[in-house]
Amino acid sequence: GGTFRNMTAGSGLDSALGWWNSINSGDFDNDGDIDYVVGNLGLNTRYKASDKFPIEMYCKDYDDNGSVDHIMTYYSDGIQYPARALNLLYNQMPGMNKKFPDYGKFALSEFSEIFSKQQIDSSACLKATIFENCTLENLGNGKFKIHILPKMAQVSPAFGSSVQDFD
Repeated sequence: GGTFRNMTAGSGLDSALGWWNSINSGDFDNDGDIDYVVGNLGLNTRYKASDKFPIEMYCKDYDDNGSVDHIMTYYSDGIQYPARALNLLYNQMPGMNKKFPDYGKFALSEFSEIFSKQQIDSSACLKATIFENCTLENLGNGKFKIHILPKMAQVSPAFGSSVQDFD
């Protein structure tokens, strides 16, 4: 009908929020339906994402200069920190140097100490909970099961794939 509908709920992919780069199709389990191989960031990165500790991107014009600022965060020992170094935040938001005149205080600050609860709550927030390259097994009726590809397939981001019968 010319419109898209979000069919994620109940698909088995609800919490599979990744940095997806590619998708390719094939009947990988030979059951007659279409399965998918999906490319993601892979695991050769300093960032670790999970349902409990996602990588998050907060977007808002924090310094009211007319441009949207993007702040990526990660968790370490259950505490949320900004992923960018202080000098990069200075470049993005020069007013930060008033709150954090040196690296010492900034390095020990949690994300919630850098930005107010109101700023965080009013931000657009995107998250990633999975970085593995995967296959999606089609279970029928719009439902899928995620299968993590082997360790060797996790060494880099997957920006494409080739579906062939190689044997």
